[in-house]
Amino acid sequence: MRTTNRDDFSAAVRRVAAQRVAYRCSSPACDRVTVGPDSALVGAAVSIGKAAHIHAASPGGPRFDAAQTPAERASLANALWLCSNCATMIDVNGGASFPAKKLKQWRVEAEARASKELQTGQAELQIPAFLRNYIYINYINTPRLQFFVKDSEKHSPVFAETRNGFPKGSMIWHLSQLGDIVSSLHIGAIELSDLFPLSEDFIGSIVSVNEMFYTKNGVVPGREDHSDIVESFDLKKSPHIYLKLDGFKVISPYDPRWVTTSTAFSAFRGGRQRFAGLFILKSIDFDEHQLLLSPLVMGLPIPPGMEGFYKRSFA
Repeated sequence: MRTTNRDDFSAAVRRVAAQRVAYRCSSPACDRVTVGPDSALVGAAVSIGKAAHIHAASPGGPRFDAAQTPAERASLANALWLCSNCATMIDVNGGASFPAKKLKQWRVEAEARASKELQTGQAELQIPAFLRNYIYINYINTPRLQFFVKDSEKHSPVFAETRNGFPKGSMIWHLSQLGDIVSSLHIGAIELSDLFPLSEDFIGSIVSVNEMFYTKNGVVPGREDHSDIVESFDLKKSPHIYLKLDGFKVISPYDPRWVTTSTAFSAFRGGRQRFAGLFILKSIDFDEHQLLLSPLVMGLPIPPGMEGFYKRSFA
């Protein structure tokens, strides 16, 4: 009986595992390229990839399955290609945070993305379904979001004079455009829950959110000049929404300068409400256990099963 030896992958298994995902990390929260040129040596390459075991290679390891044979543990079916950071993350945090079922789904999705890109030349982006099913949109960051619109000429923003709280020269989309704009986004995003356990490597990532939030501090109507609330955020004074997840307070400030519906100036009041949208992970404060998100587009999603009831669905 084998109790100390590891059932490691062969070089052939490691190579095929990497090739099947186009040498990209299989974690949906990462998806980074794991091989490239060595900046120090001309003609050489460097790899930060690793074939990780879904079920551990030896007893005592994360997700170890005693029912597996040594051959099964060392097989391609048990291999998941990751960058070295993500490989360490799934082993350090173990099976509770990263169960085998979840890792197998990562592999299926990573291979599907690679297959799609191989066939079409375009990366397969995971577009959350709720982006096409809003009751209404409270907020849209026009300057940033316009870069992710497929038909930028058809759906181009306009410049507005000062009105309804917009600063002079604000870039906005007409309300009649919003449905087509949101449904035509070409943007990949990480689900909020997939950020945990948190890592600073995720800072700057686009995050998709569809969660129950608490609202805080409302919005001051009629303002004509707005500082950057995200950069100078004050938890006690700045308007924001928040929730608690895995011991962290997830906070999203919003700056009214890019709000494109008048309801946004009255909709954010104290209470609990489901918000959905795309956000940028701005910062993580591990000491205070706070995570700061900056919204790209945010609104009230149509509840599941109620799509037919709401006539303003953007589907």
